[in-house]
Amino acid sequence: MNEAPSEMNSIRETIKELSDPTDEELEEICSALTPRELAKGQYLLSEGYVCRHYYFLEQGTLRLFYNKGINEYTVWMGTPGEVFTNLESYLSEESSKINIKAIEPS
Repeated sequence: MNEAPSEMNSIRETIKELSDPTDEELEEICSALTPRELAKGQYLLSEGYVCRHYYFLEQGTLRLFYNKGINEYTVWMGTPGEVFTNLESYLSEESSKINIKAIEPS
């Protein structure tokens, strides 16, 4: 993938903005990251599954929403440069009540 170097540079800058890591700590964090690509309409997280990750959005847009009856309710739109997760599911290790879906290639 040709975009990997720019992705890692962007996440490196975000990590530096959020904390003050040493070069060694930054390398350790970045070596643990796994890039993932989503096509438009693909789910990053589906209702009923446990969220086990934090995410960094390099490009594209994601929609976080929940279903109530036949209606969908959007609660957040993710844009490039954001770090996010479904904190409730992540911390409780219980099934997610929300969905995270790419609304464009991400």
